[in-house]
Amino acid sequence: TATDKQPAANTIAQTQAVTDATTSGAIANQQKRTVDNWLTDLYSDLGINDGVVDQGGRDYWTSQLGNKSKAEVERDIKYAAGLG
Repeated sequence: TATDKQPAANTIAQTQAVTDATTSGAIANQQKRTVDNWLTDLYSDLGINDGVVDQGGRDYWTSQLGNKSKAEVERDIKYAAGLG
C-alpha cells in the first residue's frame, strides 16, 4: 500500500518483483493449499461426504473461485449438496 514513506511506484516495483519461478510457484502452492483447506473445512462443517472433497470437486470449485466470490461458491456448494 502506498504511504508517505512508501510511494506507489515502490509498491508496484516490489509487487512486480515476484516474477521468478520459485517465488511464483511458492505463492501458487500456498494459494492452492488455502483453497484446499477451505473446501475441506466447508465440506466437514456442512457434513458433506464426511469432509472428503474428491479431485473433481476440488478442480470444479477452485475454477469457480476464479469467477465468483467465496460466498457465492459456498452458496453453490450448499445448493449442490441439497442444503441451500
